[in-house]
Amino acid sequence: GALRGRVSGTFQLRAGSFVTGNAPIYEPGSKLMYSGGGTFNRNTEWDPATVQKVEVTNNTTLYCGFNGTSFTHTLADSLIIQSGSTYDMTSGGGANMTAPTQVGGNLWLKGTMLLSGSVGGDLEVAGDFQNDGGTFTCNSRLTTFNGSTNGSIKGSSNTNFCLLTVNKTSGNTLTASVPFTASLAGGSIVRVQGGTFDLNGQTITLGGGTNALRVDAGFTNGQTLKTGGTNISSFNTYTDNGITTATLGGKIDYSGTGSESLLNTLVATYNQLWITGGATKSISQSATANGNVNIDPSTTLDFGATASILNAKADVVNQGSTIGSGTGKIEMNGTAVQNMSGSGTYRNLDVNNTSDVNSSGKPTISGKLNVVAGKVFTGSDTIILGATATITETLGAGEYFVRGNLKTTRSVGTAAETFGGMGVDLTAGADLGTVTVNRQSGVVITGSAPCCTGFNSIGRNWTITPTIQPSVANRTLTLSWYSDDDNAMDMTNLQLWKRSTVSDPWMMLDAPQDVSASNPRSATWSSVSSFSQFTGADLNNPLPLSLMKFSGRNFNGTGLLTWTMADQKDLKGFRVEKSIDGKNFTDIGVVAPSVDKAAETAYSFTDRNLTKDSYYRIRITHNDGTATVSQVVIIRIEMLGNADVQLYPNPSASGAQISIDGNLSGMDVDVRIIGTDGRENGSLRGELETVNAQFSDIVKSLPAGVYQIKVVTDEATKTVRLIKQ
Repeated sequence: GALRGRVSGTFQLRAGSFVTGNAPIYEPGSKLMYSGGGTFNRNTEWDPATVQKVEVTNNTTLYCGFNGTSFTHTLADSLIIQSGSTYDMTSGGGANMTAPTQVGGNLWLKGTMLLSGSVGGDLEVAGDFQNDGGTFTCNSRLTTFNGSTNGSIKGSSNTNFCLLTVNKTSGNTLTASVPFTASLAGGSIVRVQGGTFDLNGQTITLGGGTNALRVDAGFTNGQTLKTGGTNISSFNTYTDNGITTATLGGKIDYSGTGSESLLNTLVATYNQLWITGGATKSISQSATANGNVNIDPSTTLDFGATASILNAKADVVNQGSTIGSGTGKIEMNGTAVQNMSGSGTYRNLDVNNTSDVNSSGKPTISGKLNVVAGKVFTGSDTIILGATATITETLGAGEYFVRGNLKTTRSVGTAAETFGGMGVDLTAGADLGTVTVNRQSGVVITGSAPCCTGFNSIGRNWTITPTIQPSVANRTLTLSWYSDDDNAMDMTNLQLWKRSTVSDPWMMLDAPQDVSASNPRSATWSSVSSFSQFTGADLNNPLPLSLMKFSGRNFNGTGLLTWTMADQKDLKGFRVEKSIDGKNFTDIGVVAPSVDKAAETAYSFTDRNLTKDSYYRIRITHNDGTATVSQVVIIRIEMLGNADVQLYPNPSASGAQISIDGNLSGMDVDVRIIGTDGRENGSLRGELETVNAQFSDIVKSLPAGVYQIKVVTDEATKTVRLIKQ
């Protein structure tokens, strides 16, 4: 009969039909129980705002298609089907449903549930699907796990889902806690449309036909498949759009806590690829990851003895390791800037991205780092080459190398060593024990008074630290770098320098070298007596500690050298040395020290035999028998018109200096700065060292552009172009 009024708590229906016009009003939290033991024909919608739970019990059958098939049965909470009872969406009670049953909470199946035989009569569950001895007839319909809460497939019985979709909100997970079946004539589809489907190592039993595993493309809904070690290789196709095979979209997380193999044969492309679970995962074919790749701590990706390549098109996070005995590798070959982070270990890593790669953390290369295209920027972090690892850097359409910090430690002893190809080569010789090399690229060392005023290095330096300093100076050291690290210096007059600590003065090594003919550059120091920090510079070099200024110029056809000393307390004298080739020097004169040892004193020497362009240096001798050597200056036969006038750095993002034949001082000049519009942006006159200080400040204030710098002396004029960045 008819029922009107309000219902709260549990409302039991024992017999008859539930007619639309006679529906009661349910209070929130109410439970509707079908318990009459007979048949109920339902022809109204449940209001999820009020009806929280429905239970079919006491051998009752609930037919949902009676007198209407297109309305949706929606519950805010759980659906319970007790043993002996049936929830039927088929035509047994009237007509097949063409709208779904929506369960906002858990579905607990002990009896029988039949989905519709018509399209649209599907099942949607937001919580758990628990099957304890029940019968689930899917009738080729879809079961969707949705909602904004976590859920699971659980219970004591194996459930067969004809078609299964996980479409939870991003951040929520459906976990398989028991094995399940996906079986449908012609083949089943298991799909992740949103949220995470954690297979949790459970077995999936597949029926005949072409069974497809689909993880939707992109990652907008957080669609993630976690294998948990489940063997999913028995699927026939892997798709991200329902059509394309050999593709997995979203995120695939090989998350098993035991050994596991990545999908092979059919799957060649992933979106995001996660290697997790703290175990070893094997890869036996080449694959592409269009999205990010992540390797968790304590997790290993094993390439085995294969030559497989994991092509990473986006970022790579490696906190674990990659291993293998073959040439298998990760190759970063995206088209936009890529980031690699983490302090994991790579067996082999290729960088093949002209847009460059940024590295953070302290990754270790145990096999080979191959920079095929683009640069690798480490910032303040470091890439570590293992004890037997190698690095290949490439000169091709550009200069491709690691710019930043590169480090390796090798057991050297008395043998020759190349340190894996990082631009440091040692011949065999005295025992060095274990040697650590830190290479820094893209960093210019600038000096400070009193030792290094005006000093700028090339954009590379090396700190070489042996456990044993050489007892005999019988090794030769060769340092190499690409021209991108030249810092706009004159490579025809490259001088190697070293210092013991960052607070010590720089010391010149041998004579200047012409390294301009090759790229990479290569400079050598023979008879190495000790190892510390090394760099290179052109003739604008640091000065010995007590030497404040040293310059030379052509004065009416003679070579005029001038220098100034600050500390002369232990000074014995000066020997002037000259060279035609910049390498082999001979004495050409002696200059006695000033009687006044306490005062700053200027000295000069004139070479009246200036017949060719000549190199000069001053050897400063001390009373204790030691000596220090100045930087080298060039004096040319021709006057300023043919002199080597340089601006450095050039291009410049800040200030700049004017160098005339390698000198930063020692002559009077007139300098004018002219823009592309012909307007003068500044003019200076005076001694070159003073002018340089003012010139640098003006350049700092200039807007970006191209400028003509006109340098005038009493003898000639020369104009040099400056690029201000």
